[in-house]
Amino acid sequence: MARPDSVDPEEVAALLDGRLTAEERAALMERLARSPEDFEMLAEAMRLVGDDPRPVPPPPVPELAGATLVEADPAAVPVPPPSPVGAGGLAVPPSMGRVRPRRLWIPVVAVLALALLVPFALRRDGGGAGLRLRGSDLVDERGNGSLADALDPGWAQPGWAVMRGGGSGAADLATEFRIGVRLVDVEIALDTRDAAAVRLVQPDLAELLKRRQAPPPLVAEYEDIGARAGNPTAKLASDGRRAAAQTRDEFRDSPAFEAGVWVEQARLATLGDEWDFFDARFAGDLDGVIANARGGGMDASFVKALEQVRALVRDGVAPSEQTALSPALARVVELGAG
Repeated sequence: MARPDSVDPEEVAALLDGRLTAEERAALMERLARSPEDFEMLAEAMRLVGDDPRPVPPPPVPELAGATLVEADPAAVPVPPPSPVGAGGLAVPPSMGRVRPRRLWIPVVAVLALALLVPFALRRDGGGAGLRLRGSDLVDERGNGSLADALDPGWAQPGWAVMRGGGSGAADLATEFRIGVRLVDVEIALDTRDAAAVRLVQPDLAELLKRRQAPPPLVAEYEDIGARAGNPTAKLASDGRRAAAQTRDEFRDSPAFEAGVWVEQARLATLGDEWDFFDARFAGDLDGVIANARGGGMDASFVKALEQVRALVRDGVAPSEQTALSPALARVVELGAG
C-alpha cells in the first residue's frame, strides 16, 4: 500500500518541467526530503531527462553550520530483495529493486541536494533552445479556446509569408526558424490543453519537419499528437514534451531554430501582456541567441533586427517601449522566416 504522503511520478515530472509554483515546489521538495525512495525516483527521472545512463552520485555538500551526515548502521537499513519478478515472468525495472546505499542523508541535506540538482535538470532540457514561457503564464483557465480568448483569435499567425522553394542554405535556415516558432506554439497549446489550438498549429510543425527531413518517427509522433488533439489529456501533454525534447535535440546546433524559439516566446508574451517575462535572464539569453545567429550564417539584417529587440529589453520593457517591441519582433519574424 502506498504511503499517504508518497510522491506521484506526475508530480516529479511537473517539478522537472518547471510547471510548479514556488509554493508547490517547496512543498514537494519537503515531501521528497522525507523519503529516500521518493528522492531516488527524482534521481531516476533526472537521469532520463539527461539521457545519462550513469547513476547519479550524491552531490557535493559544502560545509554548513549545523548540517551533518549520519552514517547509518548497515544492520538497521532495510534492504529490499534484488530485482523481483512480477506476474508473467516480467522483471521489475532495476530502479524498483535497487539495493539502497549504505549512507543515508538527513532531511536538511536531502533538501540541499534537491536545490542543487533540480535547476541542473531544468537547464539541460533541450540544450540552448529552452522554453521559459508556459501556458499558465498566458491563460487563467486551461481548456479549448483558452489561448484565443486570452491572447487574440489570430495569435497563431506570426505574420510570415507562405514558404516557397527549398534546397538552399537560406531556405533551410528559414525552415529551422519556423520550426522553432511552431514548436513553442505546439508546446503551449498542449500545456493549456487547448484542443483547437493544437489542431491549428500542429499540422504546420509536422509539415515543416518533413520539409527539413527530420526523422520520420519524430514526424509521426506529431501526427499522432494531432490525431489525439480532440482529447487533450495530461498524457497527451506528456507525449508532447517528449516530442519537443526530441525536436530540440534534433536542431540543437541550429542558430535559426534557437532564434525561432526565443522570438516566439517574446511575441506571445507581448500578446499576453506578460512584461515580467522580459527580465535580465531573458536579455542574457538573447545575447547568446544573437551571438549564435551572427556566427551561424544568419543574414546581417536578421541579426540587426534581433539586436534592436535586445536594446528594448535590456533593462526590462518600460511602458513607453511596449508599443515599439511588437513591430520589432514582427520584423525579426519576417526576416527569420524568409
